[in-house]
Amino acid sequence: MTAPECEAGTCIHPAIPFAELDYSPRVKLEEATSYPAPHITSADGITGAGKAAVTDALKYATGRGWVGSSTYARGHLPHAKTGRPGALSDSYAVRLRKGDRYAVAVYRKAGQSWKWDSLYTWGAGEGRVRYLAITAWLDAL
Repeated sequence: MTAPECEAGTCIHPAIPFAELDYSPRVKLEEATSYPAPHITSADGITGAGKAAVTDALKYATGRGWVGSSTYARGHLPHAKTGRPGALSDSYAVRLRKGDRYAVAVYRKAGQSWKWDSLYTWGAGEGRVRYLAITAWLDAL
């Protein structure tokens, strides 16, 4: 059975006459804030020789036949859950290549200390492999 109004074509659904729809103002969605530009990007060409851990990792890799470099960057990383800009953070990236194999490791400031993050190798028929510790990443080189 349908409402009499619907028989006259004034419904969007046979059971809901237009008069019963809620026309109250919609909740305004939070406006997106623009993401801050990085202060320094790795593309700026600033080398990453400022941290001993970075220099040591690069020396170890080049001693095993890898070719690579390290770069420095400074910017706001996105928050893991909200995606909003986090605190200003410094990072060094070690980028390596050996034939058709590649490796990258990022050393970033987390609060007052530094930690290795984003440790990967890939190429030569292997997919991207993630390592949870710098020692495992170095062993894979």
